[in-house]
Amino acid sequence: MAPSISELEHTLSSWLSWYRFRRMVNWAGRGLTLGLMIAFGFAVVARLKAVLSLEQLIQIAVLASALGAGWGAVAAWLWPTSQSAAARYFDLQFGLGERISTALELARQKIVAPEWLARDQLADALNAARGVNPRARLPIRVRRIEWVSLLLAAALVAASLAIPNRQFAVLAQQQAVQQAVAQQVKALEAIRQQIKDDPRLTDAQKEQLTQPLNEAIAQLQTGALTRQQAVSALTQAQQQLQQLADPNALAQGQALQSAGQQLSQNSASQAVGEALQNNDLNAAAQALGSIDTLQMSAAQQQQLAQSLSQAASQLQSTNPQLAQQLQSAADALQNGDTQAAQSALSAAAGTLSAQASQVTTAQAAAAAAGQVANGQQSVAQAGQAQQGAQGQGQGGQQGQGQDGQGQG
Repeated sequence: MAPSISELEHTLSSWLSWYRFRRMVNWAGRGLTLGLMIAFGFAVVARLKAVLSLEQLIQIAVLASALGAGWGAVAAWLWPTSQSAAARYFDLQFGLGERISTALELARQKIVAPEWLARDQLADALNAARGVNPRARLPIRVRRIEWVSLLLAAALVAASLAIPNRQFAVLAQQQAVQQAVAQQVKALEAIRQQIKDDPRLTDAQKEQLTQPLNEAIAQLQTGALTRQQAVSALTQAQQQLQQLADPNALAQGQALQSAGQQLSQNSASQAVGEALQNNDLNAAAQALGSIDTLQMSAAQQQQLAQSLSQAASQLQSTNPQLAQQLQSAADALQNGDTQAAQSALSAAAGTLSAQASQVTTAQAAAAAAGQVANGQQSVAQAGQAQQGAQGQGQGGQQGQGQDGQGQG
Protein backbone atom coordinates (compact mmCIF):
# COMPACT_ATOMS: atom_id res chain seq x y z
CA MET A 1 0.00 0.00 0.00
CA ALA A 2 1.45 3.35 -1.08
CA PRO A 3 2.11 5.88 1.68
CA SER A 4 -0.48 8.72 1.88
CA ILE A 5 0.21 12.33 2.74
CA SER A 6 -3.28 12.51 4.34
CA GLU A 7 -2.20 9.93 6.92
CA LEU A 8 0.80 12.06 7.82
CA GLU A 9 -1.37 15.19 8.04
CA HIS A 10 -3.86 13.33 10.27
CA THR A 11 -1.05 12.23 12.57
CA LEU A 12 0.32 15.74 12.64
CA SER A 13 -3.15 17.13 13.48
CA SER A 14 -3.53 14.73 16.42
CA TRP A 15 -0.11 15.77 17.71
CA LEU A 16 -1.07 19.41 17.29
CA SER A 17 -4.31 18.88 19.24
CA TRP A 18 -2.36 17.43 22.15
CA TYR A 19 0.15 20.28 21.90
CA ARG A 20 -2.67 22.83 22.02
CA PHE A 21 -4.27 21.11 25.01
CA ARG A 22 -0.91 21.06 26.80
CA ARG A 23 -0.45 24.74 26.00
CA MET A 24 -4.03 25.46 27.11
CA VAL A 25 -3.37 23.98 30.56
CA ASN A 26 -0.23 26.09 31.00
CA TRP A 27 -1.80 29.31 29.74
CA ALA A 28 -4.95 28.75 31.81
CA GLY A 29 -2.75 28.53 34.92
CA ARG A 30 -1.02 31.77 33.99
CA GLY A 31 -4.37 33.44 33.34
CA LEU A 32 -5.62 32.21 36.71
CA THR A 33 -2.57 33.73 38.40
CA LEU A 34 -3.17 37.01 36.58
CA GLY A 35 -6.84 37.02 37.61
CA LEU A 36 -5.94 36.40 41.26
CA MET A 37 -3.42 39.24 41.22
CA ILE A 38 -6.05 41.56 39.76
CA ALA A 39 -8.42 40.51 42.56
CA PHE A 40 -5.66 41.18 45.10
CA GLY A 41 -5.25 44.66 43.63
CA PHE A 42 -8.94 45.36 44.23
CA ALA A 43 -8.58 44.04 47.80
CA VAL A 44 -5.68 46.43 48.43
CA VAL A 45 -7.74 49.36 47.14
CA ALA A 46 -10.62 48.26 49.40
CA ARG A 47 -8.29 48.57 52.42
CA LEU A 48 -7.32 52.11 51.49
CA LYS A 49 -10.81 53.39 50.71
CA ALA A 50 -14.36 52.27 51.48
CA VAL A 51 -15.40 51.34 47.95
CA LEU A 52 -16.00 47.56 47.96
CA SER A 53 -17.67 45.19 50.41
CA LEU A 54 -16.42 41.72 51.32
CA GLU A 55 -19.14 40.12 49.18
CA GLN A 56 -18.14 42.24 46.19
CA LEU A 57 -14.45 41.37 46.65
CA ILE A 58 -15.29 37.66 46.73
CA GLN A 59 -17.33 38.06 43.55
CA ILE A 60 -14.47 39.95 41.91
CA ALA A 61 -11.98 37.24 42.94
CA VAL A 62 -14.16 34.46 41.52
CA LEU A 63 -14.94 36.38 38.34
CA ALA A 64 -11.36 37.53 37.73
CA SER A 65 -10.04 34.00 38.32
CA ALA A 66 -12.60 32.45 35.99
CA LEU A 67 -12.06 35.05 33.28
CA GLY A 68 -8.28 34.84 33.59
CA ALA A 69 -8.22 31.05 33.36
CA GLY A 70 -10.81 31.05 30.57
CA TRP A 71 -9.00 33.72 28.61
CA GLY A 72 -5.72 31.82 28.88
CA ALA A 73 -7.31 28.53 27.82
CA VAL A 74 -9.18 30.00 24.84
CA ALA A 75 -6.17 32.02 23.68
CA ALA A 76 -3.93 28.94 23.88
CA TRP A 77 -6.33 26.78 21.90
CA LEU A 78 -7.02 29.38 19.22
CA TRP A 79 -3.45 30.67 18.87
CA PRO A 80 -2.54 30.03 15.22
CA THR A 81 0.12 27.36 14.56
CA SER A 82 0.82 26.30 10.97
CA GLN A 83 1.43 22.66 10.08
CA SER A 84 4.89 23.48 8.76
CA ALA A 85 5.92 25.14 12.02
CA ALA A 86 4.34 22.30 14.01
CA ALA A 87 6.20 19.71 11.92
CA ARG A 88 9.55 21.38 12.60
CA TYR A 89 8.72 21.62 16.33
CA PHE A 90 7.73 17.94 16.57
CA ASP A 91 10.81 16.86 14.60
CA LEU A 92 12.92 18.59 17.21
CA GLN A 93 10.95 17.42 20.28
CA PHE A 94 10.54 13.80 19.16
CA GLY A 95 14.03 13.44 17.68
CA LEU A 96 12.75 12.65 14.19
CA GLY A 97 15.64 14.33 12.34
CA GLU A 98 13.44 16.61 10.19
CA ARG A 99 11.61 13.61 8.71
CA ILE A 100 8.11 15.06 9.13
CA SER A 101 8.89 18.59 7.90
CA THR A 102 10.90 17.28 4.91
CA ALA A 103 8.16 14.84 3.91
CA LEU A 104 5.58 17.63 4.02
CA GLU A 105 7.69 19.96 1.90
CA LEU A 106 8.36 17.21 -0.67
CA ALA A 107 4.68 16.25 -0.82
CA ARG A 108 3.66 19.85 -1.28
CA GLN A 109 6.42 20.29 -3.89
CA LYS A 110 8.12 23.04 -1.97
CA ILE A 111 11.33 21.06 -2.61
CA VAL A 112 12.00 19.85 -6.16
CA ALA A 113 12.93 16.14 -6.02
CA PRO A 114 12.25 12.90 -7.92
CA GLU A 115 8.93 11.20 -7.20
CA TRP A 116 10.57 8.10 -5.78
CA LEU A 117 12.48 10.23 -3.28
CA ALA A 118 9.31 11.98 -2.10
CA ARG A 119 7.55 8.59 -1.79
CA ASP A 120 10.40 7.03 0.19
CA GLN A 121 10.70 10.11 2.44
CA LEU A 122 6.96 10.00 3.16
CA ALA A 123 7.10 6.28 3.97
CA ASP A 124 10.05 6.84 6.29
CA ALA A 125 8.27 9.74 8.02
CA LEU A 126 5.09 7.69 8.55
CA ASN A 127 7.08 4.76 9.92
CA ALA A 128 8.87 7.07 12.38
CA ALA A 129 5.61 8.83 13.37
CA ARG A 130 3.88 5.53 14.23
CA GLY A 131 6.39 4.92 16.97
CA VAL A 132 5.79 8.27 18.69
CA ASN A 133 3.54 8.67 21.76
CA PRO A 134 3.04 12.46 22.04
CA ARG A 135 1.59 12.29 25.58
CA ALA A 136 4.68 10.50 26.83
CA ARG A 137 7.15 12.63 24.88
CA LEU A 138 5.32 15.92 25.63
CA PRO A 139 3.77 15.48 29.09
CA ILE A 140 1.84 18.29 30.76
CA ARG A 141 4.34 20.07 32.94
CA VAL A 142 4.04 23.29 34.90
CA ARG A 143 7.22 25.03 35.85
CA ARG A 144 7.96 25.46 39.53
CA ILE A 145 7.98 29.26 39.26
CA GLU A 146 4.44 29.15 37.85
CA TRP A 147 3.24 26.92 40.70
CA VAL A 148 4.84 29.24 43.23
CA SER A 149 3.31 32.30 41.55
CA LEU A 150 -0.16 30.72 41.52
CA LEU A 151 0.00 29.63 45.16
CA LEU A 152 1.37 33.01 46.24
CA ALA A 153 -1.40 34.86 44.39
CA ALA A 154 -4.05 32.60 45.94
CA ALA A 155 -2.55 33.09 49.42
CA LEU A 156 -2.50 36.87 49.00
CA VAL A 157 -6.16 36.95 47.94
CA ALA A 158 -7.21 34.62 50.77
CA ALA A 159 -5.31 36.68 53.35
CA SER A 160 -6.70 39.98 52.04
CA LEU A 161 -10.24 38.61 52.40
CA ALA A 162 -9.71 36.89 55.76
CA ILE A 163 -7.90 39.67 57.63
CA PRO A 164 -10.46 42.11 59.16
CA ASN A 165 -10.90 45.31 57.18
CA ARG A 166 -12.47 48.28 59.00
CA GLN A 167 -13.33 49.87 55.66
CA PHE A 168 -16.10 47.28 55.34
CA ALA A 169 -17.89 48.84 58.33
CA VAL A 170 -17.38 52.32 56.86
CA LEU A 171 -18.84 51.17 53.54
CA ALA A 172 -21.76 49.43 55.25
CA GLN A 173 -22.51 52.66 57.12
CA GLN A 174 -22.37 54.68 53.90
CA GLN A 175 -24.66 52.21 52.15
CA ALA A 176 -27.11 52.28 55.07
CA VAL A 177 -27.18 56.07 54.93
CA GLN A 178 -27.65 56.07 51.14
CA GLN A 179 -30.49 53.57 51.46
CA ALA A 180 -32.12 55.67 54.17
CA VAL A 181 -31.71 58.80 52.02
CA ALA A 182 -33.29 57.05 49.03
CA GLN A 183 -36.23 56.00 51.21
CA GLN A 184 -36.64 59.56 52.47
CA VAL A 185 -36.64 60.93 48.93
CA LYS A 186 -39.58 58.62 48.18
CA ALA A 187 -41.25 59.67 51.43
CA LEU A 188 -40.83 63.37 50.63
CA GLU A 189 -42.23 62.81 47.15
CA ALA A 190 -45.24 61.06 48.70
CA ILE A 191 -45.78 63.97 51.13
CA ARG A 192 -45.51 66.42 48.24
CA GLN A 193 -48.09 64.47 46.26
CA GLN A 194 -50.46 64.41 49.25
CA ILE A 195 -50.27 68.20 49.45
CA LYS A 196 -50.86 68.55 45.71
CA ASP A 197 -53.88 66.25 45.91
CA ASP A 198 -55.43 68.03 48.93
CA PRO A 199 -58.60 69.73 47.59
CA ARG A 200 -58.76 72.06 50.63
CA LEU A 201 -55.58 73.87 49.59
CA THR A 202 -55.29 76.58 46.97
CA ASP A 203 -52.54 76.56 44.35
CA ALA A 204 -50.67 79.26 46.27
CA GLN A 205 -50.85 77.23 49.48
CA LYS A 206 -49.66 74.11 47.69
CA GLU A 207 -46.70 75.97 46.22
CA GLN A 208 -45.80 77.43 49.62
CA LEU A 209 -45.95 74.02 51.31
CA THR A 210 -44.12 72.05 48.62
CA GLN A 211 -41.21 74.48 48.22
CA PRO A 212 -39.31 73.19 51.31
CA LEU A 213 -39.94 69.63 50.16
CA ASN A 214 -38.67 70.37 46.65
CA GLU A 215 -35.49 71.91 48.05
CA ALA A 216 -34.89 68.94 50.36
CA ILE A 217 -35.46 66.43 47.55
CA ALA A 218 -33.03 68.31 45.29
CA GLN A 219 -30.36 68.33 48.01
CA LEU A 220 -30.81 64.63 48.80
CA GLN A 221 -30.54 63.73 45.11
CA THR A 222 -27.28 65.64 44.52
CA GLY A 223 -25.14 62.54 45.15
CA ALA A 224 -23.47 60.55 47.90
CA LEU A 225 -24.26 62.67 50.94
CA THR A 226 -22.86 62.07 54.39
CA ARG A 227 -25.31 61.34 57.18
CA GLN A 228 -24.77 64.83 58.59
CA GLN A 229 -25.52 66.47 55.23
CA ALA A 230 -28.70 64.45 54.74
CA VAL A 231 -29.90 65.18 58.28
CA SER A 232 -29.15 68.88 57.73
CA ALA A 233 -31.25 68.97 54.54
CA LEU A 234 -34.18 67.28 56.27
CA THR A 235 -33.83 69.50 59.34
CA GLN A 236 -33.98 72.61 57.18
CA ALA A 237 -37.14 71.37 55.43
CA GLN A 238 -38.72 70.44 58.77
CA GLN A 239 -37.98 73.88 60.23
CA GLN A 240 -39.37 75.68 57.19
CA LEU A 241 -42.58 73.65 57.36
CA GLN A 242 -42.82 74.20 61.10
CA GLN A 243 -42.67 77.96 60.52
CA LEU A 244 -45.74 77.62 58.29
CA ALA A 245 -47.57 75.75 61.06
CA ASP A 246 -48.88 78.73 63.06
CA PRO A 247 -49.47 77.50 66.65
CA ASN A 248 -52.55 79.73 67.02
CA ALA A 249 -54.04 78.36 63.81
CA LEU A 250 -53.32 74.79 64.96
CA ALA A 251 -55.01 75.50 68.28
CA GLN A 252 -57.99 76.92 66.42
CA GLY A 253 -58.12 73.79 64.27
CA GLN A 254 -58.14 71.49 67.30
CA ALA A 255 -60.83 73.56 68.98
CA LEU A 256 -62.92 73.52 65.81
CA GLN A 257 -62.64 69.73 65.66
CA SER A 258 -63.88 69.52 69.25
CA ALA A 259 -66.72 71.91 68.46
CA GLY A 260 -67.55 69.79 65.45
CA GLN A 261 -68.22 66.79 67.70
CA GLN A 262 -70.82 68.84 69.56
CA LEU A 263 -72.42 70.30 66.44
CA SER A 264 -72.64 66.92 64.67
CA GLN A 265 -75.05 65.68 67.36
CA ASN A 266 -77.74 68.11 66.19
CA SER A 267 -79.53 67.35 62.93
CA ALA A 268 -79.58 71.01 61.87
CA SER A 269 -75.85 71.46 62.37
CA GLN A 270 -74.75 67.89 61.60
CA ALA A 271 -73.20 68.81 58.23
CA VAL A 272 -71.23 71.62 59.92
CA GLY A 273 -69.97 69.30 62.65
CA GLU A 274 -68.90 66.53 60.29
CA ALA A 275 -67.02 68.99 58.06
CA LEU A 276 -65.23 70.44 61.10
CA GLN A 277 -64.26 66.95 62.28
CA ASN A 278 -62.81 66.28 58.82
CA ASN A 279 -60.86 69.58 58.96
CA ASP A 280 -62.75 70.80 55.89
CA LEU A 281 -63.38 74.35 57.08
CA ASN A 282 -64.60 75.67 53.73
CA ALA A 283 -67.30 73.00 53.62
CA ALA A 284 -68.12 73.74 57.26
CA ALA A 285 -68.48 77.46 56.49
CA GLN A 286 -70.74 76.71 53.55
CA ALA A 287 -72.90 74.37 55.64
CA LEU A 288 -73.05 76.91 58.48
CA GLY A 289 -74.26 79.62 56.11
CA SER A 290 -76.88 77.24 54.69
CA ILE A 291 -78.66 76.68 58.01
CA ASP A 292 -82.19 78.06 57.63
CA THR A 293 -83.58 78.90 61.06
CA LEU A 294 -86.80 80.24 59.54
CA GLN A 295 -87.90 76.72 58.60
CA MET A 296 -87.32 75.30 62.10
CA SER A 297 -89.83 74.68 64.81
CA ALA A 298 -89.38 76.36 68.16
CA ALA A 299 -88.08 73.11 69.68
CA GLN A 300 -85.55 72.69 66.88
CA GLN A 301 -84.41 76.28 67.33
CA GLN A 302 -83.86 75.70 71.04
CA GLN A 303 -81.89 72.51 70.38
CA LEU A 304 -79.74 74.31 67.80
CA ALA A 305 -79.22 77.21 70.21
CA GLN A 306 -77.95 74.78 72.83
CA SER A 307 -75.50 73.16 70.38
CA LEU A 308 -74.25 76.55 69.18
CA SER A 309 -73.80 77.76 72.75
CA GLN A 310 -71.76 74.68 73.70
CA ALA A 311 -69.62 75.04 70.57
CA ALA A 312 -69.06 78.72 71.38
CA SER A 313 -67.81 77.88 74.86
CA GLN A 314 -65.30 75.39 73.36
CA LEU A 315 -64.01 78.06 70.98
CA GLN A 316 -63.89 80.92 73.47
CA SER A 317 -60.18 80.67 74.34
CA THR A 318 -58.80 80.02 70.84
CA ASN A 319 -61.30 81.71 68.51
CA PRO A 320 -63.17 84.47 70.43
CA GLN A 321 -64.58 86.16 67.31
CA LEU A 322 -66.22 83.01 66.00
CA ALA A 323 -67.30 82.05 69.52
CA GLN A 324 -69.03 85.40 69.98
CA GLN A 325 -70.84 85.07 66.64
CA LEU A 326 -72.05 81.55 67.46
CA GLN A 327 -73.16 82.67 70.91
CA SER A 328 -75.02 85.61 69.38
CA ALA A 329 -76.85 83.19 67.08
CA ALA A 330 -77.68 80.97 70.06
CA ASP A 331 -78.98 83.91 72.09
CA ALA A 332 -81.09 85.12 69.18
CA LEU A 333 -82.63 81.67 68.72
CA GLN A 334 -83.42 81.42 72.42
CA ASN A 335 -85.15 84.81 72.19
CA GLY A 336 -87.06 83.76 69.08
CA ASP A 337 -85.29 86.35 66.88
CA THR A 338 -84.67 84.21 63.79
CA GLN A 339 -83.56 87.15 61.66
CA ALA A 340 -80.78 88.06 64.11
CA ALA A 341 -79.86 84.39 64.42
CA GLN A 342 -79.63 84.06 60.65
CA SER A 343 -77.46 87.18 60.46
CA ALA A 344 -75.14 85.90 63.21
CA LEU A 345 -74.80 82.51 61.48
CA SER A 346 -73.91 84.22 58.20
CA ALA A 347 -71.27 86.29 59.99
CA ALA A 348 -69.90 83.14 61.64
CA ALA A 349 -69.76 81.40 58.26
CA GLY A 350 -67.76 84.32 56.84
CA THR A 351 -65.34 84.25 59.77
CA LEU A 352 -64.86 80.49 59.44
CA SER A 353 -64.30 80.81 55.69
CA ALA A 354 -61.69 83.52 56.25
CA GLN A 355 -59.89 81.39 58.82
CA ALA A 356 -59.98 78.24 56.68
CA SER A 357 -56.93 79.16 54.62
CA GLN A 358 -54.67 79.82 57.61
CA VAL A 359 -55.86 76.82 59.63
CA THR A 360 -55.67 74.41 56.68
CA THR A 361 -52.16 75.60 55.79
CA ALA A 362 -51.02 75.23 59.39
CA GLN A 363 -52.48 71.73 59.68
CA ALA A 364 -50.95 70.56 56.40
CA ALA A 365 -47.59 72.10 57.32
CA ALA A 366 -47.62 70.50 60.78
CA ALA A 367 -48.46 67.08 59.34
CA ALA A 368 -45.70 67.38 56.72
CA ALA A 369 -43.21 68.64 59.32
CA GLY A 370 -43.97 65.66 61.54
CA GLN A 371 -43.39 63.20 58.70
CA VAL A 372 -40.13 64.94 57.73
CA ALA A 373 -39.01 64.83 61.38
CA ASN A 374 -39.60 61.06 61.41
CA GLY A 375 -37.52 60.74 58.25
CA GLN A 376 -34.79 62.87 59.79
CA GLN A 377 -34.67 60.47 62.74
CA SER A 378 -34.42 57.46 60.43
CA VAL A 379 -31.46 58.96 58.56
CA ALA A 380 -29.77 59.99 61.81
CA GLN A 381 -29.98 56.40 63.07
CA ALA A 382 -28.87 54.83 59.77
CA GLY A 383 -25.54 53.01 59.97
CA GLN A 384 -25.19 53.39 63.73
CA ALA A 385 -24.81 49.63 64.21
CA GLN A 386 -21.91 49.55 61.72
CA GLN A 387 -20.36 52.59 63.35
CA GLY A 388 -20.58 50.92 66.77
CA ALA A 389 -18.95 47.77 65.42
CA GLN A 390 -16.20 49.84 63.83
CA GLY A 391 -15.58 51.67 67.12
CA GLN A 392 -15.41 48.39 69.02
CA GLY A 393 -12.93 47.01 66.49
CA GLN A 394 -10.72 50.06 66.81
CA GLY A 395 -10.97 49.93 70.60
CA GLY A 396 -9.98 46.26 70.58
CA GLN A 397 -6.98 46.98 68.37
CA GLN A 398 -5.89 49.80 70.67
CA GLY A 399 -6.33 47.59 73.73
CA GLN A 400 -4.20 44.86 72.16
CA GLY A 401 -1.52 47.41 71.35
CA GLN A 402 -1.50 48.65 74.93
CA ASP A 403 -1.30 45.08 76.28
CA GLY A 404 1.64 44.43 74.00
CA GLN A 405 3.40 47.55 75.23
CA GLY A 406 2.79 46.51 78.86
CA GLN A 407 4.29 43.06 78.23
CA GLY A 408 7.26 44.64 76.52
